[in-house]
Amino acid sequence: MHLLAFSIAGILKRYLVWPASMIWPKTLMSCCLMRTLDMENKTETTKTRWIMSRSKFFWLVVLFQFLWYWFPGYIFPLLSMFSFICMIAPHNIVFSQITGANGLGLGVLQFDWNACVSFFDSPILVPFWAHVNLFVGFIIVIWILTPIIYYTNTWDSKKMPIIS
Repeated sequence: MHLLAFSIAGILKRYLVWPASMIWPKTLMSCCLMRTLDMENKTETTKTRWIMSRSKFFWLVVLFQFLWYWFPGYIFPLLSMFSFICMIAPHNIVFSQITGANGLGLGVLQFDWNACVSFFDSPILVPFWAHVNLFVGFIIVIWILTPIIYYTNTWDSKKMPIIS
């Protein structure tokens, strides 16, 4: 399998590697992280108020991420998807279908990183226009078209759950 992948990469090298416009955001982020961690702490010519070293900052962020993963994951799972609008009328089925975390998710707050990165690999790497494109498409399809199709019973849709 690797031989096939390397063969295709060699054939497409002229189109995928040589043009300067063909960048790979995931690779750039990994290279930037490795370069930052590998650089020696040299005194820079510019005066800065940053006291912490890069590696210390990295390990502090890793520790914070580790602790935050356990908090919404196991200690307080309500924080992974918090639907405060659904709590206004918890026994109303239509309201729960539209605003619930297992429904269309209108007004759901997410504090879980895994829920935030479910569509893209990382929102830090993807350009802003891609996020806007995805969000506008999500609003049109999920929050506008899906309730119209479901509640008008198009294609006998009320026989199934709203998200299925």
